[in-house]
Amino acid sequence: MSRGTLSALTALLLTAVLTSKAFEVEDIVPGHQVAAQIGEDLELWCNTTGCDRPTFFWRTQLDFPLGANVSQQGSNSVLTMKVGFENEHEYLCNTRCGEVRKQRRVQIDIYSFPSDPVIEISQPLILGEPATITCRVPKVYPADRLEIYLEIEGEFLRMTEFSREPLIKSVETKSASITFTPSEEDNGKEITCRAELPIDEMEFEPKARKTTQILHVNYAPRLPDFSILPAGSVKEGESVTLQCLAKGNPAAKVTIRRKSANEKVVLDSKDGVVHIPRVTPDDAGDYECEAENEFGEVKRAETLSVEYGPRNTRIVSVPSSTVKEGDNVTLTCSTYGSPTPKVFWKKQLLNGGSLLILEGATLTIKAVQAEAMGLYECEAVNVAGKESRTVEIIVKVLSPSTPEMSHSTPELSPTASELSPSTPELSPSTPALTDQTETVTEVEDFAIKSTTYNTQHQVTDSKGNDPEKETSLTTNGRIFTTYTTSRNNTITYAVKVDDVGNSTEEDKIVKERIEEPDYLTPVIIAVSSLATAAGPMAALLIYIFRKAKINRSYSLVNSLKPKV
Repeated sequence: MSRGTLSALTALLLTAVLTSKAFEVEDIVPGHQVAAQIGEDLELWCNTTGCDRPTFFWRTQLDFPLGANVSQQGSNSVLTMKVGFENEHEYLCNTRCGEVRKQRRVQIDIYSFPSDPVIEISQPLILGEPATITCRVPKVYPADRLEIYLEIEGEFLRMTEFSREPLIKSVETKSASITFTPSEEDNGKEITCRAELPIDEMEFEPKARKTTQILHVNYAPRLPDFSILPAGSVKEGESVTLQCLAKGNPAAKVTIRRKSANEKVVLDSKDGVVHIPRVTPDDAGDYECEAENEFGEVKRAETLSVEYGPRNTRIVSVPSSTVKEGDNVTLTCSTYGSPTPKVFWKKQLLNGGSLLILEGATLTIKAVQAEAMGLYECEAVNVAGKESRTVEIIVKVLSPSTPEMSHSTPELSPTASELSPSTPELSPSTPALTDQTETVTEVEDFAIKSTTYNTQHQVTDSKGNDPEKETSLTTNGRIFTTYTTSRNNTITYAVKVDDVGNSTEEDKIVKERIEEPDYLTPVIIAVSSLATAAGPMAALLIYIFRKAKINRSYSLVNSLKPKV
């Protein structure tokens, strides 16, 4: 061998040795053990150094089909695959640089946990009605390692695992369900479904997924908060706001109505509010708030009271405001207001004041007497004001049927012989003018009884003899009748005052005895003139004397009080 040939072989050998020492294969990227999710793309890189033109060969440990594509980029080889069950193998990357061979291994583990769980509710949640809530986890592998948790606001409801189920070499959708009866407090809360795939021997993320959903609990409107502001009772002219708030899911539609006997009037409301700037009595009454949604309806009513003073006060007199003495009269006072007015009856006095008679709407005066005549006032009063009306009661006092007396100065009384013999005598049932004949001295007090009649009659003395003279004095308005008789030089006066029916009262009066010579004519003339000129005053004085004698005192105010 020549010297040159030897040198060439030595150089070639040295080159081969140096090359073999520089050629290396790096660990396969992404690592020697890869957790690959089914359905995703995976690239395995096999990188070499120290060789410009290496060759590559990929295969599985048990020579299963690669199920992937191989490409070479210089000193690197890439195995690209769409991960599936066929890729769950150990892959080998074999390289060669000249006569030098190198190998790297990678284990492919597959799983499937691609998305968050899904919460499904069997039906819209309705208050108090049970529903099924399901947590569904799609496309899981291996399903036997899956765990599902359900909770509401951190409150654990259920945990489900599938370790006892047989392993199926396929992706599965697993679920866990609970029966849930919602309460009103559950509305708006969060329900969470948490799924975990705790495979410790595999490195992948995430190993836990969760889904949160807001619970919407549907329910009919609750009893609405219906209020009248500032208060349910206000005075006429004040402002009022009607406000209706109702809680429901979905939100309730609120309607405010004014109720009446025959219909309900819908008011123009905004967000359940009606404003009345100035209330009147017509605004008083019942109002209704109705709240409704697709799950039901509810109503509530409130009453608005409007205070106003008495009005339209009127008096009705039965049988009339003009009555006969001795009859009954009923005065009824009607009025209205809010609150209901109290009614007071008063009688107006001569001094301008008034006398409270009765509290109540109806005043009945029984057996009306002349002193009951006058103005009666009905006064209606409540917290918002007062109103009054008056009525005048007129009493007709009837005189007995007796001969009328001339309004001119009377003549002298006729003598006994001039009396008509045909004058009828009193009926035995008719009371006598006096109980018995009295003989008294001049200006001496004596007692008599006076009797009034509703029928025509004659007056006799105590012995049944006809009188020598009978005189009747009358006045307009209130009627007073004085009878004057003379016999045996004696004058007797009987006075009838304020009685319609037959009645007898014992009176005290001064009787004047007339001695001879005969002063009868001047006395009669004087008395008649006085009666004609001042008949009402004389009668009133006689009445006062009589009452004073009976009561030992006399009060004009008391005499004006009606007998109720």
